[in-house]
Amino acid sequence: MGFSVATFNVKDLLDESTPPLDEDPQASRKLYRAKLEAIAPMLRRVDADVVAFQEIANKRVLDDLKALLPSRNERPHGGYLASAAGSPDRRGIACGILSRFPVIATCDHRPKDLEFPSFRAGDARPFPSERVYAHRGVLEAQLALPDGSKLVVLNLHLKSNLPIPLEDEHAQPVPFDGHHAHAEGLVRSLVTRVSEALFVRKLVDVWLDTDPNVSLVVAGDFNDTEQSVAVRAVTGDLVLSAAQGGAIRPGDAFAGRGLVPCARAVPAEQRYSVAFRGTVAQIDHLLVSRALWGRFSKAHFFNETLLEDLAAQGPGGVGSLASDHAPLRAEFL
Repeated sequence: MGFSVATFNVKDLLDESTPPLDEDPQASRKLYRAKLEAIAPMLRRVDADVVAFQEIANKRVLDDLKALLPSRNERPHGGYLASAAGSPDRRGIACGILSRFPVIATCDHRPKDLEFPSFRAGDARPFPSERVYAHRGVLEAQLALPDGSKLVVLNLHLKSNLPIPLEDEHAQPVPFDGHHAHAEGLVRSLVTRVSEALFVRKLVDVWLDTDPNVSLVVAGDFNDTEQSVAVRAVTGDLVLSAAQGGAIRPGDAFAGRGLVPCARAVPAEQRYSVAFRGTVAQIDHLLVSRALWGRFSKAHFFNETLLEDLAAQGPGGVGSLASDHAPLRAEFL
């Protein structure tokens, strides 16, 4: 029996427990309900066995979504039976998972301090600890597949391209006073995103060290394209993996340790998940281990009705009813 995995940034799916979208609680509840009812039809279309979400508030949101989707009695392969959520960022958004398969274990990886690459052995840190931190946790879920095997999902949402302002001595943001200051903010954002990606690559390597044949997928919103440093840092180098080919051996530095982007199976003209200022791009990814790639069948972006960010705004310009991201689904044998 085959299975499918999808990633979907649902954009600000916040319930009443998060910072209010409206001063009127009744209006906030109404907006939240409208958001759920706008997302559910897309999830029915995607119909994936495992969905990795970004920008949810908490587990309650997933359970509310689950109630709007076909139940186990209404669907041949059963409805969603398990949900899990990671830790939110300062804005109140987190990663979450809905699964039709039992969840064996979950872990929310969120370091307070991310490593910064050294240029020479013995280099001191360029700045104090906790300056570069993971904005959102990486949600790890181990799932039991129907054939008795295990699927490991690492669900992430890397730092966006929005610039990070300089902080003053009181840790308060300093307004940008020109293009140079703004450019420095963009670099801070890039450094954070790449540092988060390096942390995720370590999580991947831990799993490959434990089991070189692990079925593993890294899913989520990378806020960057496949050829970016952030995505390549997580993927690894498939050329090096091929050069060190042959049987997969524990401890081998390269062989079989590169991840494969599932979207490469999608025609180039259809390979996008966001639209911004008239340009489309793919920033949502499903990267799989070599063992899982051996079971890969096909992939699809549900981007036929994709709206640009401003066009996707909800009532009053607050939140978003139709997400400005398109889901990506991959199928496996």
